[in-house]
Amino acid sequence: MRPKFFLSVLFMVPAFILFSGNPVSAQVAPAATEVGLPLMVGGGLADDNIDFGAGRRMEGISIWADWDLTGHKFVPKGLALEAEARTIRFGIPQGFSQMREETALGGFVYSWRRYPKLRPFAKGLAGIGSIDFPPYPRYGHDTRAILVPGGGVDYRVYDRVWVRAEYEYQIWQKMFGNDSLTPNGFTIGASYNFRHHTTFR
Repeated sequence: MRPKFFLSVLFMVPAFILFSGNPVSAQVAPAATEVGLPLMVGGGLADDNIDFGAGRRMEGISIWADWDLTGHKFVPKGLALEAEARTIRFGIPQGFSQMREETALGGFVYSWRRYPKLRPFAKGLAGIGSIDFPPYPRYGHDTRAILVPGGGVDYRVYDRVWVRAEYEYQIWQKMFGNDSLTPNGFTIGASYNFRHHTTFR
């Protein structure tokens, strides 16, 4: 419930990565040979606390695409651009006439690539959120610019197929007066990596 703190995290993580003192070119030999398009796409099932009354949860679908920036000058290995779309619309709480939360986001994701099959990651995204909620009495829909820090792990299960588990914390600032809405929850899904790892040292 502290938007200023999470706003700082959102922009400090990419800045720290970009300006760290470990240049990519310092590595004598690559840990892996990679070929193909530097793109990973995936989707999964989401389970969110909608932050609209205590303990109320709903389910939905999330899709994402990560464009790996590795190889560009001054960009460390592991930094990527991410686009994500999310719709939370299933399992409407009893007594609600309507409820839906949808987001379209973009930003940075950084994954630690020490191990060939396991990649923990942190991300900072921003974008637009759209919400339908029980009318008060005529006001039942709104849109907001939102901030979304998060993190999780990707695990390679077969060739180019990865399983993802992640957590997101959304910040819809001043949604109702001075109160911010903070939906948050977990996503479990799978990704396909178009960039293929051919050899490991």
